Amino acid sequence: MNESAFRLQIQSGPESGRVHELTKDSLTLGRYPLADIVIDDPTVSYRHAVLTRSAAAYRIADLGSDSGTYVNGQRVGAEPVALSPGDVILLGSRLSVAYLAGPVATTALYDDQQSEPLATDAPTLASIETSGEQPHAPEAALLSPNDNEPPVEEEWGEPPVGMSEPDPGSEQPALVMAEPQTTSGHDGPLPAMPPPQKNRNGRIMLITAGCLIALLACCCSSTLFMYFIGGDWLLSQLGYLP
Repeated sequence: MNESAFRLQIQSGPESGRVHELTKDSLTLGRYPLADIVIDDPTVSYRHAVLTRSAAAYRIADLGSDSGTYVNGQRVGAEPVALSPGDVILLGSRLSVAYLAGPVATTALYDDQQSEPLATDAPTLASIETSGEQPHAPEAALLSPNDNEPPVEEEWGEPPVGMSEPDPGSEQPALVMAEPQTTSGHDGPLPAMPPPQKNRNGRIMLITAGCLIALLACCCSSTLFMYFIGGDWLLSQLGYLP
């Protein structure tokens, strides 16, 4: 990575310590699985904020998130705000991210280190021939006199009734090895990004007002019907009118 590269380092939250290198001119931050930088935190919106690269650094803008985006304690709106190395970005209510510049520190691997040969106490063949000693066989001392006898082959009895040897001419069913099925987190295409929710409270109030108007119309119509038409008929049925 060159010295002009930038990165985001998560300081708090479920992925604390993780580093995201900024390699594109525009990056989306949020919980959406197809976002450029996926942040799995319940306080972060699906499309929370966006980073856009300018000539010398990145700028950040909020995408209408519920919990807001803050840079060094100042809230950021839809208008992009330029970032400087060392700025602290707050996404949601608890997840903070540091905006850093420069290459990521990595641990160097030294290939020129040579490991020392391991010392062994086992005698070599050349040393045995030079000294004239016979090779020591510790296994021979552990064997009992009966262990030198040749092994006796066990006699297998006849197979039990009902079991017969397979016929060489008959075709045996081939064993089919089932390939292991691998499961991943996403078997199919990822779901589309949900559309932004409209004003839910206004819709509920409109439905409630419509129900009340319909109920009032029913009450008024039934009252007028009983007053002009149904009342006399009901009283005559009850015997109060001749």
